[in-house]
Amino acid sequence: MTKTDGSPWAQQWIEEGPWAYTFHGGGWMLADNERGERASVRFQPSEQGRLVPVELRVDSPALDSNTLRRLPLSIMETLANTVWRGELRDMLATAPAGDLHDRTIMPPQFTGISARRGVARLKVPDGAKPDSFYQQVAEIYGHLARGSNRPAVELAEANGVPLTTVHRWVKEARRRRFLAPGQKGRRG
Repeated sequence: MTKTDGSPWAQQWIEEGPWAYTFHGGGWMLADNERGERASVRFQPSEQGRLVPVELRVDSPALDSNTLRRLPLSIMETLANTVWRGELRDMLATAPAGDLHDRTIMPPQFTGISARRGVARLKVPDGAKPDSFYQQVAEIYGHLARGSNRPAVELAEANGVPLTTVHRWVKEARRRRFLAPGQKGRRG
């Protein structure tokens, strides 16, 4: 599944199995899963022109050999050379030559909100909200509801708004028929 999240570098996120992937600036790709494991990999072109991993950062509740075996490095390399090849090559082509080998290029920050849940960030317009806003609320809320028992709470936390505000957004998205009517005792 591919989605857009609107941030400048993490233009898409992709879910593949238990992992979610986002592409970031500096040649970095972030992967995370529901276990709280996160891997950030920096890519550069090889002499043959293929994008290859050159740096790895891992954040995990327990870093052991099993965690390392679960890291989806081959999938990340495939995504770098297929889905995000253009974005990575454009970014690398416009970077000053010294930057490509500069070890100070930092990976995306690991935060409490995973890459998968990072999509929950909305651009909230001031004043009256257009249909496009409520369509985005419906899409994100529906996605979160498939993997969480607390989609409204996660949406509120990701956007720094009160839970009652998210409930109001969801209610309006339902009224505008972007979300199906809610059912008591069922999420989403």
